[in-house]
Amino acid sequence: VLAFGVLAMFALGALGWRVARQHAFLLGAKAELEVRVAERSAQLSDEGQRLTLALDSAKLGTWEMDLVRGKIWRSDRMRHILGVPHEAEITDYSDSYSYIHPDDVTSLKAGYQRLLCGDRSHFQVELRFRLLSGGWGWLEAFGRVARRDPTTGAPQILTGVARDITLRKQAEAKREEMIRELDHRAKNILAVIQSILRLSAKEDPAQYASRVEGRIAALSRAQALLSAEGWSGADLAAVLSGEVAPFAGIPTGEANTARFTLEGPALRVASQAVQPLILALHELASNARDHGAFQSPQGQVAISWQRDVAAGLLRLRWVESGSAPAKAPARWHVGGKLIRASLQIQLRGSFTPEWREAGFAADIALPLDCLTITAVTGA
Repeated sequence: VLAFGVLAMFALGALGWRVARQHAFLLGAKAELEVRVAERSAQLSDEGQRLTLALDSAKLGTWEMDLVRGKIWRSDRMRHILGVPHEAEITDYSDSYSYIHPDDVTSLKAGYQRLLCGDRSHFQVELRFRLLSGGWGWLEAFGRVARRDPTTGAPQILTGVARDITLRKQAEAKREEMIRELDHRAKNILAVIQSILRLSAKEDPAQYASRVEGRIAALSRAQALLSAEGWSGADLAAVLSGEVAPFAGIPTGEANTARFTLEGPALRVASQAVQPLILALHELASNARDHGAFQSPQGQVAISWQRDVAAGLLRLRWVESGSAPAKAPARWHVGGKLIRASLQIQLRGSFTPEWREAGFAADIALPLDCLTITAVTGA
């Protein structure tokens, strides 16, 4: 009995030792596993933060479509882009078509169909969606198959991202509009130059070259003024001053305008009216230098304007003084023809000259709707 007891004690001791070792091993393995889980959790958290940062930086909304249940989940940003209520986090994906422009629903369904048929594993589409304001914005969506049926291979889960590209589409439309506008302006300038070359008197080559150079320089000033204003139009006083000052012997940009005065409300003239208006002013100022007020050191030109809202006209008056009496020409020369072509044909206005003892004067009336003249706010 004693021998059996001793053997049993040794056996139990050995078993206890083995159990203790196994327990210690399991505790160590558990501790190591917990460390690995903690590390992996931290890694996943970091990856999740990086993913969130990337999505936020790119302003991407995320979505997930369950084709089996017919449901779609949208992230907060995705719901914000579409203007979907916050509580509509999970909805039937067939309801999504109500947010899409009718003309783009077909292409969206076709993209889904190609995925369901297995023709493609991902898709990219640009489509219009309804804005909260009632208009239409643009959305770019990317998606791919995230899960398939293990037996049939049929897509079960689609996941993807989307972003609002309305501003980009607007910029592209604006760029196309500007390209068309620049193309139109280039053709228009070439046509005007052709008319200037054809109309300018050619008897004296030197005078012909000088006249043509002056008129083309006026076109250049018009383009420079419009470019500085971003092709949004120009201030009427700046148009008048910039064209008249050089002929009065005053360097452009100087404030001394003793030889001419400007009087009228602050107005902006539409871009399409600046060029013909400057050409007409160029001819008036050129005539004042060669035959009128600017030919005499005491000569002056007074330019005034006002809006006649009742008649729908801008009324501008040009008055020269301090020079010899003005005499009516026997016939209209090139300058007069250009003035009439610019004011009457291009701007659908009127030009009424006066040849007075005190000097030349003229009344110009231009339709406000043609010029799209606007008052300067706060002026």
